[in-house]
Amino acid sequence: HGLVQDVVRIEQVAAPSTAIGPGLVVVRVAAASLNPVDFKMIRNPAPNALVPKPRILGYDVAGTVVSVGSGTPFSEGDRVFGMLPLLGNRWGSLAELVVADARVLSHAPTSIPLAHAAALPLVGLTVLQVLDKA
Repeated sequence: HGLVQDVVRIEQVAAPSTAIGPGLVVVRVAAASLNPVDFKMIRNPAPNALVPKPRILGYDVAGTVVSVGSGTPFSEGDRVFGMLPLLGNRWGSLAELVVADARVLSHAPTSIPLAHAAALPLVGLTVLQVLDKA
C-alpha cells in the first residue's frame, strides 16, 4: 500500500479453481472499471486490517460465467455484471477470472456491451442511494 506507482504491478497469479463452493460463481472478465475507491484502498494506511492478501484491484466487473457452485441463479455462459465486496475479498475485477458470491452479481443487460455494463455497478448504486435520500 502506498503510492500507485510504487505498489501497482502486473503479474501472474494462480487462477481460481473452477470447482467452487456453494453460492459462488467464476466469471471470465470481459471488462472492469476503476473508481476513486480503488485508489483509496491502495493508499489505505492500515492495509492488513481490512483487506486479505494477495489483493487484486478492482470492484466493478462484467463478464461471462464459466463455473457455478450450487444454489446460484446463474448458468455457464450467462452474461453478468456486479460490484465485488470492498472488504474481505481476495479477487478483484482487474484479472482474467474472478470468483464472486452470486449475491453480488446480476444478469447483464443484453442491450449494452459488457464494457458498458462494467461501468454501472458502483456509480449506479451511488445514484440509487442519492435518489433514496431525496
